Amino acid sequence: MPQGLTNFGIGTLVPGHTFVFVNRGKGQAMRIYIFKSETRGDLRAFAGDLRGSKLPQKHGPWTATGAIGPDNAPPHNSSRRAIEEAIDAEGFQLWRLKKAEAQA
Repeated sequence: MPQGLTNFGIGTLVPGHTFVFVNRGKGQAMRIYIFKSETRGDLRAFAGDLRGSKLPQKHGPWTATGAIGPDNAPPHNSSRRAIEEAIDAEGFQLWRLKKAEAQA
């Protein structure tokens, strides 16, 4: 395994397309994926993997809506540190849009 990496794997998201995923090493910022709940219009989530494999099923299905690179700030002045800590502990962090944003 390359030095400084904690997890390395290969998988398939779309038939015929292979991707490689790498979880961050200690002290490195992670890529954070953004999801929206299809059952609750105002509910969003941050997760550490593109599939959202640890998102709560009771609020799903979930649709990926974006990603935040390791060098980019999360939306709505959210704390990257708090998001990463929640993902490390629980696998995700939930958040809600304000009513005006959810209706747009």
